[in-house]
Amino acid sequence: MTERSNAVASVRPLDPDFEQRLRAARRVTKQFVYALPADEWIIRMKASDASPADCQSIFSRHWQTGEMLAERTYNWQRWLNRAKLMHWFGRPCGPHVLLDDIGFDALRDMRRDHVRPSAVVETSPGNLQAWVTVAGGRKPIATRAYARELAIRYGGDMGATGDGQIGRMPASLNAKHISADNPRGCLARLYMAKYAGPQKVEITHQDQSYDAPADFSLSDMAAEDAIAIYNELYPETSDRSKRDWRIAWNLLATGFPPGDTAAVIYFGSGHAHEHSDPEGYSVRTVAKAREAMS
Repeated sequence: MTERSNAVASVRPLDPDFEQRLRAARRVTKQFVYALPADEWIIRMKASDASPADCQSIFSRHWQTGEMLAERTYNWQRWLNRAKLMHWFGRPCGPHVLLDDIGFDALRDMRRDHVRPSAVVETSPGNLQAWVTVAGGRKPIATRAYARELAIRYGGDMGATGDGQIGRMPASLNAKHISADNPRGCLARLYMAKYAGPQKVEITHQDQSYDAPADFSLSDMAAEDAIAIYNELYPETSDRSKRDWRIAWNLLATGFPPGDTAAVIYFGSGHAHEHSDPEGYSVRTVAKAREAMS
């Protein structure tokens, strides 16, 4: 029999609740995956210090989402994680960025700033990985810019902001924390997940002269990052104030903080600097777009 076909039998303990726990773990993984819509996933299994000497050092594969979640495939991944003590990582091939190595304080700050993670995994006690869904179709430079800004603002790992950054899968064993006191490591748990798929929304531009009250100010986002994001979302329209309003609306709809959104308008829009108060114009544009969403 093949290694994969023996996956479940190889790890089944003398435990009457094993099958129930296996189904529960798969349900958790499905909830996580469905919160990050993508046609494909990258799954990477990496040997830990506790893995057997004959264990393959790394295994990486693109899977169709349905295939990756299929019972046989899932059980095989779980077997590598539990029996071989391999790290179990993954990432969706879609418009999602990872904010790695943050705590609960940073998560509260994100909520305060209206940055809404699509899924959060607690990889070890008090250590979180937050996945944030961004506007679909962005070029890598704009996605990287957003990932960097999130990491700077909320104290994440700056080394984990690349396009292909992987995160730990929920309901997996984190063998990194194996010790004499904790010989089986700790379990990565799904802290929260929500559906964050793309939605078609009818956007109606309103008179930009509206002086909306603002409870935020321009952030300290780097000018080059703001310009990259603005250029990526640049809509084809001759009405320049409408263009800025649409960009602001799209960014807010994907969880961008208002202050960062205003910075994108301020640095990216030439129209903003035709006003006597370009910062005020940028903040008002974002405030009006936020008002239209409520």
